Amino acid sequence: MQTSPQSSPSNNVTHTNQQTQMQSKDPEQVRNQQQTQPKRRRRRRPRNRRKASKQQQQQPTETDTAFAPSLSQETRLDLKDLTREASALEKQLNELQTQLNINYANIPKDQGRRINAIAREQVTATQDEMDYVRKRLKTVYHQILTNDLLYASSQHIEDRLWRYIFYPPIEETRSRLRKLKPDDPTSIRQKLVTIYHQYIDSSFKFYRDLNHHIKSSFHVDTKTIGIDVFRHQMMASKSMDEDKVAILLHSNYICMGDLARYRASFTLPSGDASPPSSSADAWKISKTCYQKAVDVYRASGKPYSQLALVSASTGSVIDVVWYYTMR
Repeated sequence: MQTSPQSSPSNNVTHTNQQTQMQSKDPEQVRNQQQTQPKRRRRRRPRNRRKASKQQQQQPTETDTAFAPSLSQETRLDLKDLTREASALEKQLNELQTQLNINYANIPKDQGRRINAIAREQVTATQDEMDYVRKRLKTVYHQILTNDLLYASSQHIEDRLWRYIFYPPIEETRSRLRKLKPDDPTSIRQKLVTIYHQYIDSSFKFYRDLNHHIKSSFHVDTKTIGIDVFRHQMMASKSMDEDKVAILLHSNYICMGDLARYRASFTLPSGDASPPSSSADAWKISKTCYQKAVDVYRASGKPYSQLALVSASTGSVIDVVWYYTMR
């Protein structure tokens, strides 16, 4: 028969001492001791330390945002503002053109000098305002072109530049030259032709400098870009930037060819030494510009139509037929 082990006397003594100590302590005293003892704080491990550091690096301070704004965002906002301003100026220019036509229609034919003077003063005032708006619009177009050529191409700034800035004064002067009578003083014709040539030369220089800026900015070779763009179109590969640059150069070369062609249509006597000095030189420059337009963008048939006009003006009938079949 097995007997259960008995506890030792020492264990019984310690157990009884602990019980007596617990019983001797007052519960309130125990609670006070627990409150007076300092609480042990647990160290919290920082969570997502890497994520927090990245956010701190990405978030700029107030001084950074005030003195170092994002250039790309600022440029984008400037371009949008310039585009809105250009649209408003175009609308204003159209309204002034309508007003100018009304002023011309209101000029009395058989009235006194005073009435005619008042009517012509209104015409002059409207023309001056149109010149001011046109200069401002030209500046806005130039800012858009110099900031972002590809954005300018997407907004068709090159077409709007020709339609609102360069072509209207040329057409107005050509109309005045056509209305001159044979018995009008020669000095009037010479003055108009001189103004006409000076304006065409300055416009031609603008487009020439613009093309130089485009070619240097995008490292364009005008002899190969047309072939590259044509190959991309045949292979259905995407090269949107190259297409936009080619179309922009193409449009500018056509405008340069038109300017030289307009200059050749009205020439001064042999004493005029401004370049090009003769009608033949102007026709050659016009033909060269149209051929460059063909080289940089081969998908358009407009340069061939313009080359046909040049050939018809110079008397080359075979070239006219050839260029019209190439359209």
